[in-house]
Amino acid sequence: MKKFKTKAVAFDFDDTLYSGVNWSFWYDHCKNSVKKIIGPQPPEKQKIIDEALQKEKFGDHDAIALLENFGMGQKEWVQWRTYNKAEDAYKHFEDAKAIKKEVLAKFAKNFPLYIVTNNYIDGMNMIANALGIDLSVFKGIITATSEYPTFSKKYRYLKICELENIKPEELFVIGDSITDIEPAYEIGARGKQVEDCQFKFEDFDL
Repeated sequence: MKKFKTKAVAFDFDDTLYSGVNWSFWYDHCKNSVKKIIGPQPPEKQKIIDEALQKEKFGDHDAIALLENFGMGQKEWVQWRTYNKAEDAYKHFEDAKAIKKEVLAKFAKNFPLYIVTNNYIDGMNMIANALGIDLSVFKGIITATSEYPTFSKKYRYLKICELENIKPEELFVIGDSITDIEPAYEIGARGKQVEDCQFKFEDFDL
């Protein structure tokens, strides 16, 4: 039997365990949400908001950065996201494709699996049920609004190492974005960026 260097695997969720979604609806939701949190502002402050919202792909980190100009930040954004969902968001997932069941099963056979995501747990459940992703194979799902309320993936990767009692270099991270992989490298973990969910177990040096 092959001896693996890896002792735990962490996956991003969106665009990694499934893919094929146009995320423009989410960027619009983030823009509308941050405007509601900040509220009306005098012209000089409104200019800061207007300039920030010019960014096309305006997501969580952008919202937090903008809120910090107004004495707020991650705490307020997490609270808002917890209680204000993107209405009708999940209609955008009808054409998405999911990771192949046999691929996920092979990972689960060899390693404890975790998901590290900025999605909501209820949203994840809706997507997983619609696409046939078996979330029960994951030992832990760490969202930005769970018991570890932070958008720092580096912190959450370290939490996995603590939970599994492993060294960072024994954790392998798989995600679609460099923002998934860079925090892993920063703590000494290994990882690989993927283009979509159609990868195989054998694609990784585990």
